[in-house]
Amino acid sequence: MTEEEREEKEALYGRILDAVTAAADGCPEVRIVPPEGFQSLVNGISQSWGRKGVPGVMIRSGKDGLVVEVSVSAAESGHLAEAGKKIQSVLWEALSPFGEAVSAVNIDILKIEK
Repeated sequence: MTEEEREEKEALYGRILDAVTAAADGCPEVRIVPPEGFQSLVNGISQSWGRKGVPGVMIRSGKDGLVVEVSVSAAESGHLAEAGKKIQSVLWEALSPFGEAVSAVNIDILKIEK
């Protein structure tokens, strides 16, 4: 990978991170939280390889494009499945300008908050 390709990839990742965090801010039922366990380890490795990151959001290469993994906490009073579907829908809409570059958005509900 050339330096120019690496810079383009990092710029794309930065725009995706910005879109994800802005969209998530519009969903009061959930909030992005730092990952735990294995996800935390992988996120730390990605950041040490020079990729900018947001705790709770990981972008990785998948078979058909980029996979965006988002770790969230959900409000106790809500329905978890509905909250997960809503944030996933909002994120897909926010990432639609990236076209086929993003092939999947995975939501991990890690915590339930009061």
